[in-house]
Amino acid sequence: MSHQRRTIQVPLLLVLGAALFACGDSGSDVPEPGDLQVAPALVSFDALGESVQLKAQRLDGGAITEVHWSSSDPAIVKVDRFGVATGVANGDATITASYRGSSGKALVAVEQVAVDLSVAPDAVFMSSILEQRYVKADAVDRNGYPLPETAAEWSSSDPAVATVEDGLIRAMANGDAVVSAFVDEQQAVIEVTVLQTPYQIQISPAFKRVQVSDDPVIYAARVEDRTGHVVPGAAVTWSTLEPEIVLLKSVGPNRAEAYTQDEGLAHIIATMGSITGSAELLAVDYPVPDDPDELCQLVNCPEN
Repeated sequence: MSHQRRTIQVPLLLVLGAALFACGDSGSDVPEPGDLQVAPALVSFDALGESVQLKAQRLDGGAITEVHWSSSDPAIVKVDRFGVATGVANGDATITASYRGSSGKALVAVEQVAVDLSVAPDAVFMSSILEQRYVKADAVDRNGYPLPETAAEWSSSDPAVATVEDGLIRAMANGDAVVSAFVDEQQAVIEVTVLQTPYQIQISPAFKRVQVSDDPVIYAARVEDRTGHVVPGAAVTWSTLEPEIVLLKSVGPNRAEAYTQDEGLAHIIATMGSITGSAELLAVDYPVPDDPDELCQLVNCPEN
């Protein structure tokens, strides 16, 4: 009887020992982790400097001792070693949590929204047609960070008076217009006034050679702004420094007739306020050839 009991116990010990050996050799003390999940998986920032705490967990519910965090573009979203992601610039970035060969991801989008908008200058005066002025729009998000200048959209209340494109205002005609800048729900306005200011006077013809006679020489004056455009309604006064040579008679808006009375060089002058324009009239006592070069062989021609 006792011999039979010993033969039964030996196999039991072998089985138990083999089972313990198998358990002790099955792997490391920490189970292999499964895939990770990052929460929140989608994050949206409407201002720079915004932050969110990201957390990683294993899908199999196992414990995590330490996670490595990284950003696909730290210039847009940076992340520290604790999983705190912070918006740095507009754009998208993927935040990755890594642990023992497994990883999980979160997408962070940064798109600033303006809460305040200002323009400088807020009033523009232009004195010439096609004159240009640049105005700047400054918008900030709720954390006080500026938005890119290209974020503004522009419009003019009267493009016939002033146009605007990317903050560049161009004068088109005399009058008033309101230029507006828009960023998100914010608006700022610039009061624009276009009023041409006389800058120079051009007289045509600039030089004329004629024989002394009763036939008048017709002159026209063109009052221009700084960019060479006619100033509407600008009227000139005619005069000459040599009244003994020429008699001037105004015959209409910015037009005059010059009657020669004697030989010589006369200066025809048009004046408006503080600006003047001049032309030269050479009166001679012989017929003037049609060919200017032939005439210049007879007299000393002033330089054109």
